[in-house]
Amino acid sequence: MRERVTAKDWIITLVFILIYIGLIIAIENVGYNKYDTPPVKGNVNVDSILNTNDSINYVIKQKDSIKYEEVFKVRNLDNDSTVKLFKELVRE
Repeated sequence: MRERVTAKDWIITLVFILIYIGLIIAIENVGYNKYDTPPVKGNVNVDSILNTNDSINYVIKQKDSIKYEEVFKVRNLDNDSTVKLFKELVRE
């Protein structure tokens, strides 16, 4: 014979279903890190950063070209020129 389902049984079943749903939601949220960095507030002007980067790269390329020119000059020196260069460097 079949027992009658009472309101108490329905409430207990509903509580178990809610606990089950809560556990599923809790397990899903475990993967997310609460301590992630918050999004940046305000406007970040990427173009100005890129332009600054480009200008810095340009200056570096200029310095490199000057350095390579000086290295080329030093490699092509003979003994007299080496002495002159040494005296020039000492003066600076």
